Amino acid sequence: MLKLPANTEGRDYYVGDIHGHGEALWKLLDAVHFDDRCDRLFCTGDLVDRGPDSERLLRILDDAPWFHAVMGNHEAMLIVAGSARDETTRKRWSVRDSTWFFRLPAEQRKQLVRIAMRMPLAIEVAQPEGEPIGLIHADLPLGKTWAALERARFGVGAAFDNDGDTLASHLLWGRSAAMQLGQALSSGRRPSGLSARLQVEGVQLLVSGHTPMLAAKPRIAGKRLFLDTGVYLAGGRLTLTEPLSRRYWQTNANAVEVAPPRRMRVLA
Repeated sequence: MLKLPANTEGRDYYVGDIHGHGEALWKLLDAVHFDDRCDRLFCTGDLVDRGPDSERLLRILDDAPWFHAVMGNHEAMLIVAGSARDETTRKRWSVRDSTWFFRLPAEQRKQLVRIAMRMPLAIEVAQPEGEPIGLIHADLPLGKTWAALERARFGVGAAFDNDGDTLASHLLWGRSAAMQLGQALSSGRRPSGLSARLQVEGVQLLVSGHTPMLAAKPRIAGKRLFLDTGVYLAGGRLTLTEPLSRRYWQTNANAVEVAPPRRMRVLA
């Protein structure tokens, strides 16, 4: 786990899974007048695949001290398949997703693997007041505390273990909390008891991505903020937020324009 101090000089923004859509990210940062001298940007992971700027986005982690991202399942697959010598392991990374990577010279591929290996499974961001904000890619199992992530470690087995029960597998692939929220929203009924089930001891808010939200809208329930809005999907968006203010900004993969800021509604 990476632990960072509170930002007392500027603003902290959080963005969902970027998936190679760099232009959409730059458009959002321009819209909020992001100042890299004092502001910080945190990402839910999956910087790579499905868009044209995968390599560029990964390299920002080396070049920009203001940018922090947790490891997503796509970075995990890059690490294992990208450094594998056997074709069987390489093919476990989707052909559609990995084409950009295997077209690169060998030395560049090694550099990107090294960058991805430094990405933490979780980031804890201290706040000027109250408990920290937690950041993960996919899922913290219901009932688990934030402190449990101190023991989380990435192992190569978790890279393709989308049905596994290890903590690393949940952090990279899990969907249990997002599925509960999705079922409640799709039923059209008030999600009774959902807030209580989605509490997380040890943080004031847990930000995650991985599972695109219905109608491409970020959602807050309990202490969880679900930020992935499927930028690579038809009708999807990339979402940037100041989580404690509940304000968010969105644009699509073509980055034509940024919608006026909106405020997230907290679901009971």
